[in-house]
Amino acid sequence: MELRLLGTSMGPFIRNGDVVEIKEVPVSTLRVGDIILFQAYNRIVAHRIINKRTKDGQLVLRTKGDALTQPDPIIDESNIIGKIMSVKKGNKVLNLEANKWKVINYLIVVSSFFISCSRPASCGTFFRTFFAPIKGAMLK
Repeated sequence: MELRLLGTSMGPFIRNGDVVEIKEVPVSTLRVGDIILFQAYNRIVAHRIINKRTKDGQLVLRTKGDALTQPDPIIDESNIIGKIMSVKKGNKVLNLEANKWKVINYLIVVSSFFISCSRPASCGTFFRTFFAPIKGAMLK
C-alpha cells in the first residue's frame, strides 16, 4: 500500500508530502530504527521505533518522530498498521530494507539520543526511554 504522508514530525528524513510504501509484517521482525505506521491519538502516525520490549508476554514499542524532542507513549502490537518499506522522494526511491538504510536508521535513533542530551531538560527523559525497560500503561 502506498500513502502520501502529511506532517513534519519525521523531517528531514521524511518530508511533508513524501510517498511511502507500507507493508504488513510480523511484529517480531520489527527492529529499533524501523519506521512504522500505527494508530494513536485518534489518527494514523508514522514514527521511528526507539525501544522494543516484551511486557507481560506482549511486544510493546516506544516510538518518536525524528523532529520531535520527546518520545510517544507506549504502543502495543494491536496499534501497528505496518512497516514503511520505502520512501519516494521525487524521482528517487529509498529502499529502507537495504542494509545501508537499516544501519542509517539505527544510527538516527542513536544520534537522536545525543541530540536530545544537548538540551539538558530532555536528556534524562530520553535516556530513561531509550535504555530502560518499558514501564507503564500502553496507549490504546
